[in-house]
Amino acid sequence: MGPSNTVLVEERGREGPSVRRADTTAVPGGTLRRAQKGDPGAFAEILECYDAPLRALAWRVLQDRQSMDDALQEAAIKAFRALPEFRGEAALGTWLHRITYTTCLNYLRDHGPMPGLGVAEKEDAVPGGEDPAELAVAELDLRDALLRLTPQQRVAVLLVIQQGYDLRSAGEILGIPAGTVGSRLTAARAALRRVLSASTGEGGTT
Repeated sequence: MGPSNTVLVEERGREGPSVRRADTTAVPGGTLRRAQKGDPGAFAEILECYDAPLRALAWRVLQDRQSMDDALQEAAIKAFRALPEFRGEAALGTWLHRITYTTCLNYLRDHGPMPGLGVAEKEDAVPGGEDPAELAVAELDLRDALLRLTPQQRVAVLLVIQQGYDLRSAGEILGIPAGTVGSRLTAARAALRRVLSASTGEGGTT
């Protein structure tokens, strides 16, 4: 049997069929091989496939559009240089997420907290609500609540709740045990409940 013409992006594991896998992008195998040989056009095709989730990840950490763009550019350079060594031990998307996340953390360490004045990303939007005014208030409340989380908690929310990674896969991206991801997610949910309850006048109980 000849080699597959696509890169398998499903993570290895024994969690069973009920586990959601966020990395379902199939990059043509020929594209990956060309990129590994230094073809910038092929690498651009790969980045285009993962642009939205990587951009969302960088935004969650940095909360500033210019800083996000700078960090993504730096992460892309790192990934392009390291791609010849990629052997598929993890999914390609997980590998790219990991590089992006560590690059953003380094950027945050070197430049300090970002002002968080950028326009809210569409991932922050709250579905439902027919009144545009009420929807706008809900979006602002949720964005304010997310800003009160630590960068690590925001990323846990993004990866597990919004992008659908299971705890183990999210842990591979973040470089921490799955249990730690779960703890961060629990803390984030509790903090979000407190902030959102306070904003609606329901008190701070969880």
